[in-house]
Amino acid sequence: MKNNILSIIVLLISLLVFNACEEDKEIQVFNIPLYKNLYLVGDATPAGWDIGNPSPMTVNPENGFEFTWEGTLTLGQFKIPVSVGDWGTDYFMPVVDGETDLTKTTMELVKGGNPDKKWVINQPGKYKITVNVEDLDNPTINFELVEALPDYPTIYLIGSATSVGWDIGNALAMTVDESSAFIHTWTGELGEGELKLMTARNWGVDQFGPVNGGEEDLTKTTCQLAKGGNPDNKWNITATTKGSYKIVLNITDAENPTVSFSKQ
Repeated sequence: MKNNILSIIVLLISLLVFNACEEDKEIQVFNIPLYKNLYLVGDATPAGWDIGNPSPMTVNPENGFEFTWEGTLTLGQFKIPVSVGDWGTDYFMPVVDGETDLTKTTMELVKGGNPDKKWVINQPGKYKITVNVEDLDNPTINFELVEALPDYPTIYLIGSATSVGWDIGNALAMTVDESSAFIHTWTGELGEGELKLMTARNWGVDQFGPVNGGEEDLTKTTCQLAKGGNPDNKWNITATTKGSYKIVLNITDAENPTVSFSKQ
């Protein structure tokens, strides 16, 4: 009888201790990412404005709230959708539309993408972008410029001194030098006539030309960037200077470019 009573007392004490331990346990809350995927879309990105095939970001395998992307951003705009194929999806966007200050780390979640806001890239280059969306009320973004690229990735020759004349659609592309994306070279025949260097196969775009219109002295290395093609200065190749040339344009400093004409 005493043994039974003792057993019951021990059982009651054990239950009390167990319940006390259960009450002291902290409830664990697991924070699960709401968005499993993030993307980049916009004319500054490799995907352009193709929402059906945006550039995917990479999720950190050790932190599902952190995403990174590395690649080239050109002049243009972009935003960060959370899904593919739907312009009405949620987005992460800058706080202010047209944001150009990439040192700002604040961004915001915009449900349904309205109002529509985008980052603007004014410095083309290779970037590493890191976003953290653990706190959806205060998500963050970080831009790291890995390598700056020129505003003008390709330069073209046009003019009556070239083999294509003034056919802007077939302007002669210069070759980007292996040592630097800011150096462009071209080798070929120049006849009598005019010559200028275009930043695209189109009229009205920025162009490079001599400081003085009608420049005939090809030993001068100074040239200038003409925004929108104004002033429309051109080099003049004469009967005595025509021939085979190697032209080297250096736009490391686009506001103070240099050019050399080396007769071959």
